[in-house]
Amino acid sequence: MVTITYKMILVEEPDLTDNTVASQDATSNTNTSSQGSSQNQVVEGMVMHLAIGYDKLGNKTAVRYRSYTPIKYLPTVVKINGRDFYKLADKDEYVLTTNITGRDRVLTHNAYIYNYKGQRIGTKTFKKGKNLKTYGRHFVLRDGKKYYRVGKGQYIKMANFR
Repeated sequence: MVTITYKMILVEEPDLTDNTVASQDATSNTNTSSQGSSQNQVVEGMVMHLAIGYDKLGNKTAVRYRSYTPIKYLPTVVKINGRDFYKLADKDEYVLTTNITGRDRVLTHNAYIYNYKGQRIGTKTFKKGKNLKTYGRHFVLRDGKKYYRVGKGQYIKMANFR
């Protein structure tokens, strides 16, 4: 199973409303401004499932983000038409949260990991009751069965989840 790490990049903006911040030295200024809201944080993650761009009204745009490409977004979840989205950094565009950070699902059966051809990889078994993160909608692989992506090039049968 592949683990994904997220790198946080802080974008600092000086607080011009407080005159005491401007008179302090540079080291204390960065400490006070980095304690701002989470809207200033930009997170770099990886698109794990083909992501479609959406506008602020929830309409699809022509922009597509391919799997396994890096993307920068704001970690605050935005609800549009009852669906969860991340706003992309420096763009007025949104992508579904499940395509980037995934969704936790519980296994109802013991499960193996499969490749993109539907062939079993190794002998490792995930036991019933384990929580696994899945990304996006299901895939129909070459063998005609439905699978969820759980890592880069790793899939588990959809029937093994709740």
